[in-house]
Amino acid sequence: MYHLLIVDDEANIAEGLADLFRRAGLPLERIETAYSASQALERCQVEPVDIVISDIRMPGMSGLELLERMRETWRHAIVIFLTGYADFEYAKRALRGQAFDYLLKPADDEDVVAAVERAIAAHDEEMRPTAVRDATKPEREKPALPKRATDDAFLQGLQAFIAANLDRDLSLETLAGRFYVNPSYLSRIFHQQAGEQLSQYIERRKMEAAKSLLADARLKVYEVAVRVGYRNPNYFAKVYRKSFGVSPHEYRMQIGVEQDR
Repeated sequence: MYHLLIVDDEANIAEGLADLFRRAGLPLERIETAYSASQALERCQVEPVDIVISDIRMPGMSGLELLERMRETWRHAIVIFLTGYADFEYAKRALRGQAFDYLLKPADDEDVVAAVERAIAAHDEEMRPTAVRDATKPEREKPALPKRATDDAFLQGLQAFIAANLDRDLSLETLAGRFYVNPSYLSRIFHQQAGEQLSQYIERRKMEAAKSLLADARLKVYEVAVRVGYRNPNYFAKVYRKSFGVSPHEYRMQIGVEQDR
């Protein structure tokens, strides 16, 4: 049986969630509420909890600060964020702090209950003997950042970063390091949510930017290439032709831009 703590500065939300879990039929021995992060820490000092559902933006200490404090003392506790803010920086800090899930308000009751069910399953897995866990553990574990957070914050943040840094190294390994995720996970989740491979998306964005820049007669073709991350003008021209069926010079002729010398 597990101890669940719900943390939200809006009492009606906290108590509503508590009522939801009292009816959910999950193996929860105790279900408590706290109306601030500091009050939640006080509760944990009296009796450690197994699972925490917390808002992020609260007066005083935030839910992210609560997560960081809990990681210092109660590392076994599983923290699930339920927040109305799809801010990428929040999602990134939650991931770095090893939050278990990140749901956006208003969340369906089924989604919230399912998140706690997964947390209970994760706790059960930790309680199994090490030899049994090792024998049944998947070959590659998925990161904790959930699909909902990926949809609304993580993916948007990644795309914004790519758009602002087309002239820089945007390799899979570099992006994974920048966003604190496993490269294979980043590749898989981007393909699932965006509908195309990450490398294809980056190339498409680079070529779209190059096409726009080529309309500026003040820029030489090699300067356009550098601005979209290609140090080799010949390779840039090859990729451009593959994308649009013409070379950069031919495109400039089509739109009446004087060729660079």
